[in-house]
Amino acid sequence: MTIPSFTILYEQDRIRKPWIKLVTVGNQWFWTYEITTLKINRFIFDCYMIKSEDLRLGQPRVLETDNNLILPTNKWIRLLLTGINVIHSFGIPSLGLRFDGIPGRLNSISFECIRVGFFRGACMELCGMLHGYMPIKILSVGDL
Repeated sequence: MTIPSFTILYEQDRIRKPWIKLVTVGNQWFWTYEITTLKINRFIFDCYMIKSEDLRLGQPRVLETDNNLILPTNKWIRLLLTGINVIHSFGIPSLGLRFDGIPGRLNSISFECIRVGFFRGACMELCGMLHGYMPIKILSVGDL
């Protein structure tokens, strides 16, 4: 049991060459993303929750965002996370991601989406009165 556990721990800290660098900033109460690839120099956008009155039929309440984060499958992504004014936690359970964005600190993790589809998450740190209104929605596509 020890050998597989240590193997996984060391594998998580291994630095891989990323295909995309994704800088995520937690604000009160929305996310800001900055994407950098070999093809795109720098693309920055904000992501807010869609209000209940603006939802279309079939869209889930409190989980729908105005902009989707579109990422490729089977490519390594380096995610850098920080917070502007309070601690936020970037959490997507179906991808096995959850880590904190702390003001004044830059946390880093590498991951890859191994299947196509939508992945939903939210801020998982109590960051203020609108904490429950910071959804994360990732669309994983075949190839970019």
